[in-house]
Amino acid sequence: LPWSPLATGSLTGKYINGTRPKGSRWSYAQRNGLFRDTEEAELAVKAYLDIANKYDMTAAQLALAWVNQVDGVTSTIIGATSLTQLQENIQAFDIKFTEEMAVDINETLKRFPAPF
Repeated sequence: LPWSPLATGSLTGKYINGTRPKGSRWSYAQRNGLFRDTEEAELAVKAYLDIANKYDMTAAQLALAWVNQVDGVTSTIIGATSLTQLQENIQAFDIKFTEEMAVDINETLKRFPAPF
């Protein structure tokens, strides 16, 4: 069962360039390096945003679609904090994950093996 498939929201792209939306996890719980707020993590998120844009989906949908296609995954914990986020996340499970998407993600994983 994948836990935090959106890396506490960082894979949504909402924390890029130091942005901290009011009420977000990072706006009130960033302590002791709990969230990997690093240059490498930001570069990785930007790379995943590029992949998501290439396939006309959000980065959250890309991450959830990737998790959903992993053998053995029977469910995924999503952490939506609004109805809009919940609807976006649910749509991810209707995405047909392709080999081309997997190649793009694997290339990015090689560049950023453990940024989160």
